[in-house]
Amino acid sequence: MLLTVKRKTTLVKTYRQIAVAMLLTLFQYVFSPLALAFNGMQLADYMKLKGSREPDAVLHYGKESSQYAQLFLAHAEKKTALSPVVILIHGGCWDKSAQGIPQMGELAEAFSQHGIAVWNVEYHRINEEGGGYPKTYNDISSAIDMLKQSAQQYSLDLSRVVLVGHSVGGHLVQWAAASNNMKSEYLQPANLAFKGVVALGSLPNMENMQQACSNLTETDYQNLLGMVNHQRKDPYSDTSPYHMGSPKTPVTLLNGARDTISIPDYANEYTEKYNQHPSEVKTIIVPGATHYDLVSTRSSAWPILLNEVRVLLGKQAEAQ
Repeated sequence: MLLTVKRKTTLVKTYRQIAVAMLLTLFQYVFSPLALAFNGMQLADYMKLKGSREPDAVLHYGKESSQYAQLFLAHAEKKTALSPVVILIHGGCWDKSAQGIPQMGELAEAFSQHGIAVWNVEYHRINEEGGGYPKTYNDISSAIDMLKQSAQQYSLDLSRVVLVGHSVGGHLVQWAAASNNMKSEYLQPANLAFKGVVALGSLPNMENMQQACSNLTETDYQNLLGMVNHQRKDPYSDTSPYHMGSPKTPVTLLNGARDTISIPDYANEYTEKYNQHPSEVKTIIVPGATHYDLVSTRSSAWPILLNEVRVLLGKQAEAQ
């Protein structure tokens, strides 16, 4: 009799443990997404972002560990002979500890499913050896050169390329689009005719950089400006998109209304300066979105981003 009671007690404990585990799982998959939808994605959520698919290729545009790009080939049901391309550049306030390239995997996978190949670029951050001016900028140009060299092998359409960058990656895609305006003996321009730029929570004005990133890192952003000398009197003239002149390609600045890092005023400042120029420059504010929602395909920003990219590509990418 005593043995029977002990067995019943053990079974009850086991069932309770199973019930608790099931409730925790339910909370994770039901209530956590609801909390994200209500509160928006925060830094801790962003750091957990990653795609479920490995890149189809990893190509190195230089000899150092940070000089590479991941290639995600277009995986659409109706694929044309040549795939349009999104060049994806991550953020992280120039700090290596913030990672960056893994968090763009979700976007890379999603674009590829819509018939768009993705070139996901890594680059030197300023707190790693060699990072800062001029190497960080030249990394972007070199990565784009590698894309051009690889286009034939991977059936990529270089006449349909859009730049997409998040946070300081937004700064870098805007820099790449304006780099042919600069006169610099230290920096190489990004030599490709882009269809357009979509900058997500971008920081186009270097004068705002310290304020924007001060709560996330203690990095010295002066390293991004380079030295001033008699030949280079204005450090913003070849580093800050806001100061580099009118872009030669359409630019969309996509910002979250609740972004506390790249506040919408930063985007509006750039748009107000350049919206009268021949290339279209506009700002789109996503209601309720945070800085990190802009790189999640589960947020309300994703369909807006996808639509902007497809429009810039001429609507020739297959919608799935």
